[in-house]
Amino acid sequence: MVARAAVAIGVNKTGGLTPLRAAVSGAKQVAEWLTGEGLQVSCLVDDAGPVTIDAVKRAIKTYVDLGTLEQLVIYFAGHGYLNGTAETWLLSGAPDDPDEAIGQTVSAELARSCGIRSVVFISDACRSNPPSLIAARVSGLSIFPNRQGNHVEVEVDRFFAAKPGDPALELPIEVAGTSYVGLFTEMLRSIHREPDQSLTRTIRLDGADAIVVPSRRLKEVLPERVNEAAQARSIQLKQKPQLRLECGEDTFIARAQFTGDNAPAHPTSEGEIKVAGRPEDSVFRGVRRRSRTSTRYSKFAYSSELASAMGPAFDQAVDRVRAADATGHFETQAGVQVTGADVAWAYGIGVLAEHIPTQQPALIRLRENVSDEVCRMPGSVIVQFGDGAGTVLAGLPGYVASVTVESGRVINISYVPSTNSPLWLEYSADHEWVEALRAVAAAAARNGLLAVDREDARRFGDVVRQAKKWDPTLGLYAALAYADVGLKKQLQSVETYMRRDLRANLFDVALLAGSMSEYPHSRVLSAAGVPTVPFCPMLSQTWSFFRPRGVEPPATILEASRYRLPALWTTFDREGVTLLRHAAEQGALP
Repeated sequence: MVARAAVAIGVNKTGGLTPLRAAVSGAKQVAEWLTGEGLQVSCLVDDAGPVTIDAVKRAIKTYVDLGTLEQLVIYFAGHGYLNGTAETWLLSGAPDDPDEAIGQTVSAELARSCGIRSVVFISDACRSNPPSLIAARVSGLSIFPNRQGNHVEVEVDRFFAAKPGDPALELPIEVAGTSYVGLFTEMLRSIHREPDQSLTRTIRLDGADAIVVPSRRLKEVLPERVNEAAQARSIQLKQKPQLRLECGEDTFIARAQFTGDNAPAHPTSEGEIKVAGRPEDSVFRGVRRRSRTSTRYSKFAYSSELASAMGPAFDQAVDRVRAADATGHFETQAGVQVTGADVAWAYGIGVLAEHIPTQQPALIRLRENVSDEVCRMPGSVIVQFGDGAGTVLAGLPGYVASVTVESGRVINISYVPSTNSPLWLEYSADHEWVEALRAVAAAAARNGLLAVDREDARRFGDVVRQAKKWDPTLGLYAALAYADVGLKKQLQSVETYMRRDLRANLFDVALLAGSMSEYPHSRVLSAAGVPTVPFCPMLSQTWSFFRPRGVEPPATILEASRYRLPALWTTFDREGVTLLRHAAEQGALP
């Protein structure tokens, strides 16, 4: 018998946030549904008392310790935030207690070492930005135990009720209007009750034929069904789920349940349901046609989801990134350009950072010391903006970094070879293509579309394979995409090539690749013999990988992380920047 289990979590009341009306009922419905599918199910809801992180951890650990599970489903309904690109689910004690929350991103990473072949996260929660600094400090904890790696190749599938930045709707059931339902949960269940035959497959389950709905076949259909159901209630409503899948055709959540005349035909000897007059892949063909939107950047669409998002608004987002590209020239062959904010000061570690008083864009010259004409060593640069917030980035010899700030948050960092560096001649031949590619990647990352499955990550990696030399942030994006879907070999390959090209390791890439063996005791990685810069992650999501990689940041950096603002790129508030400046002056940063 195939051993499967589930933990269903429903939290209606979280701190002082507006109480929900469908989270508890949704968790109970899913628990009942999956119990009927033969799964062992634990249901944790707050109608009888608070749901705590310890209770969730105990439930997960119980199933992991069995050592026999083939699949574990984690369902959550409640309040959620998307901080940068890190998913957080709030439990009863949040946000007052920042640890009373589930860090879905870090949980997914630790799940890869749990020994369970299929781990499925289902979230019927909002993915809006945290509304305040207090909310942003709720980063959440892993609900999976910290185990050594094992021989099991774990597939992590994620079902999100909404796209990044959007809310998840709960609507009244029409009977009396007194009961509420999470729209995503309802549609996920209903699509299993009466699925089109093209969504089904017959497999052998516990010694008998079973008609199931493979998760991968839901990818293109479920988002449309949910959005159609929202607009059927009101033309002003919209909700587009996002499915991030690593599974193949054999992985499923539940069987198909036919109640009327929609019963399937007999399966073929190969076990696939065949529908007369319908191409086998027809469920995906319509989406592919719709995804061929002609825009100025459509040739960079390496996935159907990215292609379908392209249009005038996406083009404008790409154009804004391109407009802020660095000028590309410093006499020291290294510097920083800041667009969208004034610079109060800049402080370098390993390099000398000189703020050049100018109008927009603000400029920061980098050199090794006052007498050096050319910067030859990489370093870390702390920058405080005029409003008190700030960021940390790598200062790289031969490159000018471009920092774009919007509403006090860093929305993009990119690098351009300095026009007087040896890199410029090679770069200039392809600069139009590289500039467009990095702007598309930045817009895609900001909209949660960088890579939603393993094939996306592989295709994106192929696209940026050569270009990452001209802009190291492209390699950083590729590393994050690979890490997020568990492609370890590709991730390590990115690190190797970037280290060779830069003669330095970017902190994010080294952490994601698991190469931080001596951090924070040395700025040099023993295996590589090159500096690692800057001293902390540049991308917000990378902060979630400290624990999964077994790395403990210094107390100062850990404290500063509590003052991060919601942004794609690491942005600290005034207290965080001041804390880092003081630590740097005391020599307390690696």
